[in-house]
Amino acid sequence: MLLVLSEIECLDYLNSVDVYPDIFFTDFKMFKNMVVGTENADIVILLAGTCRFSKRLISELATQLMNRAKSETDGGIRSVCVMSDTDLRSIPLYFKYDGRPFSFLPVENGKIKKTPVDLWSRYKSEPKETTVYLVRSDLNELAENIQRRHDKDDDLLEVIQTPESK
Repeated sequence: MLLVLSEIECLDYLNSVDVYPDIFFTDFKMFKNMVVGTENADIVILLAGTCRFSKRLISELATQLMNRAKSETDGGIRSVCVMSDTDLRSIPLYFKYDGRPFSFLPVENGKIKKTPVDLWSRYKSEPKETTVYLVRSDLNELAENIQRRHDKDDDLLEVIQTPESK
């Protein structure tokens, strides 16, 4: 099972790199509450520099999840991967990117390794439906996009003729 927590709604981007999470979150509180009871999960935390999440809270949660992943008695979490475009000094291992999250450099104990890593290949899967938990601002933006598409005049609507049945 793949769980993704992201500061921004980037599910379309993840799908474009063939990553189809089981559950996608932009709601930190919902993620924190649901991750407690997960079984056999890989977790990706994607930080995009928007500072929507508190760095301190993310660092604490990521460290706790990494400790759970290392624990032999806890089978709930298999792996934790933190990707960020900012410095996270309190996380022992994370992956830094610049611009779009495509190429990553590992940062271990504050030291950047010079060899890029392809992280998305670890999480590639077949297309599947994703359960999505968004914060209200993301939901409002999504609703506006859908409304904008719905309100748009389509040239094909003028050409398409529907038969009238009597």
